[in-house]
Amino acid sequence: MGLQRATKILEWKAAEYGISVEPIPPAFTSQICSRCGHQSSTNQGPDGWFSCNECGYKLDGDYNAAKNISLKLLTVPEGKRRSELGTVSLP
Repeated sequence: MGLQRATKILEWKAAEYGISVEPIPPAFTSQICSRCGHQSSTNQGPDGWFSCNECGYKLDGDYNAAKNISLKLLTVPEGKRRSELGTVSLP
């Protein structure tokens, strides 16, 4: 299954529960340390591991990028965040 199809299915299933899907641009998420916020193109090694040049934090590069994407949503100020985000209780 391609990414576009997976996105459409995710949006469709989320809509059934009243959940909106927020696109988060992934630009530079693999270069930013999810612990201290330092950004450098040399933080991501050729082996896929992330190692922060500033604080020394080390973890899988994809996991670090995923943490950064989630932090982008969590750091949206409460008044600017769409009201339905995080308010749905599943059956």
